[in-house]
Amino acid sequence: MTTPAQREDKFSSKYVAATVSLKVASQLSTMKGGFASIAGMSDLVAKEQLIQSALNAITPSVPTIHYPYYLNFGREIWRLTKRGISGPALADSAHNLKTKYIAYGLIGATLDAVAAIFSLTGL
Repeated sequence: MTTPAQREDKFSSKYVAATVSLKVASQLSTMKGGFASIAGMSDLVAKEQLIQSALNAITPSVPTIHYPYYLNFGREIWRLTKRGISGPALADSAHNLKTKYIAYGLIGATLDAVAAIFSLTGL
């Protein structure tokens, strides 16, 4: 059994600046490629713009302070799609997310409008 001091030393050794720097440097080109790819941030930005347009079109208007929460709902659905989740599994996951965000006090119909951007209906 390892002692607390041994565990602390092992943990601390993982986060030595020189070690972390080398790890990040070796992954940097892959990280940049994923960030700039069509499936990367440009796709997310496009979806966020569609979400904002949908929120702007809803009557009565959505309070601006709630926009980040609706955007986060959309981002979570987007992340699921990028992980390869689709079909009924995506719909079930989106339904669970909707339940979570309704518990935060958001409106179900507005969440449905956001989900529709990802071709999800009937949540």
